[in-house]
Amino acid sequence: MIDLTKLIFLVIDQLLVIGMILHFSKPFEKIRSNNKIKEALAYKLAEVTRLKASKVIVRPDDNNVSQGYYLDIGNRKTIFLQNEHFERLYFQNKFPATGLEIIRTALNKIYVTTIISGTQLLPEKEIAPFSKEQYTTGDIHKDGQILEIPIDKIN
Repeated sequence: MIDLTKLIFLVIDQLLVIGMILHFSKPFEKIRSNNKIKEALAYKLAEVTRLKASKVIVRPDDNNVSQGYYLDIGNRKTIFLQNEHFERLYFQNKFPATGLEIIRTALNKIYVTTIISGTQLLPEKEIAPFSKEQYTTGDIHKDGQILEIPIDKIN
């Protein structure tokens, strides 16, 4: 069992790393030129999810949450992304794209930044928002969730 002092230092260390990454990194800067992100990745304090996407479906939201995006990532798998940063990039015509690197903290999966490569993908369709019942029961997809469902089966 971890003693309380070690746990406190671990939490403080994670918060300092997040703060350094957010303070010193410029949004959408390449990982290879950003030493703070490289350092966080080297010490396994941050992780990068590299995606190659080919199709996109948009799910608007009626609960004051940003809209969601389903990306076909191949092998009959789909990833769901829903974060205000993605929505901002969407309206800047930068997201979704055929290539993405999403950086999050390793411990709590807190979003740090996205590096976009490739060409922009236009959504193939827009599907209905999650219902109030789905929110109540928790039957909704979570940001970063990889679904073992081909994108064509999402509705």
